[in-house]
Amino acid sequence: MATVSPNVKASILQLANCYLLLSMCSTAVLRSTTEESVAKRFLFALLLGDAGHVYLTYTAVGADYFFTPSQWNLLTHGNITFTIFLFLSRSIYLLGWGGSAGSQKPIKTKKSN
Repeated sequence: MATVSPNVKASILQLANCYLLLSMCSTAVLRSTTEESVAKRFLFALLLGDAGHVYLTYTAVGADYFFTPSQWNLLTHGNITFTIFLFLSRSIYLLGWGGSAGSQKPIKTKKSN
């Protein structure tokens, strides 16, 4: 297994911390609003961040490496594959392909006596 330099390790840990912060902000915003427009604007901002993340990774590693996934290590897969998955998930929701909130049936609750 390759040795990771302290600078690379610090960058990886800082990136993980950014993802943790982002997940906490996402949870706070999306669980505290019932306004679909707020959720869509928030997800659109995250979508732009995903696109920027993939683009900056592309510029950092170069086209030859970027378009040869068989050469990627786990960190590269995490940076590219997972971010593209998030980008596609957010795109599907924002395009309305996942169904709208109005098309879902309400959750049944028990009636109190």
